[in-house]
Amino acid sequence: YRYASRMPVDSSVADGIAVITLDRQETLNSFDDGFGAEFLAAVEAASADPTARCIVITGAGRAFSAGEDLGALQSIYEKGETPPLGDTLIKRYNPTIRAITSARKPVVAALNGVAAGAGASIALACDYRVASERAKLVLAFITAGLIPDSGAIWFLARMIGTARAFHYATTAEPIDAETGKGLGLFDEVATVDGFEQAWRGLAARLAAGPT
Repeated sequence: YRYASRMPVDSSVADGIAVITLDRQETLNSFDDGFGAEFLAAVEAASADPTARCIVITGAGRAFSAGEDLGALQSIYEKGETPPLGDTLIKRYNPTIRAITSARKPVVAALNGVAAGAGASIALACDYRVASERAKLVLAFITAGLIPDSGAIWFLARMIGTARAFHYATTAEPIDAETGKGLGLFDEVATVDGFEQAWRGLAARLAAGPT
């Protein structure tokens, strides 16, 4: 069945698997306040749903998520104002990351395309990552003069070590699918055609497992 949800976050549950699809394709599934609130609500609903034994987060179109909607930020700067970035972390991203990491069921990031900025943070917060061959992780924060937030550097340093995490944080060098698999960031890499079968296969195994 589908949760009572409006686009651009689509949530459904079938066979014990809750699938949350980010579908704001015109901005590469980037986040503004409304989109962020809807995504957080979807994660919390899936986490609380006793019929969902596994949660999958994926994206529609070319991207998993490009992170924060910089277009919305630009409009604030153009007015001569300073956007409340700290408030955005406290009210939106930090609760979302906590909701993912505290879910009492496995969470799979199905990376259909690029996951940049906070989109990369969300992917890294998940328990498993299945990547399409065209997927990339990009800690793009430095390009906007920001420290990697939403848990990105915390997760990455523990996964691949401080030195390599520092490299990707300070260069914004994309981590492509094969590199990510070699670093242990991606549990599985699939062809574009086999991608959905790959993440659904993993999710089905997890949903069938013991609690």
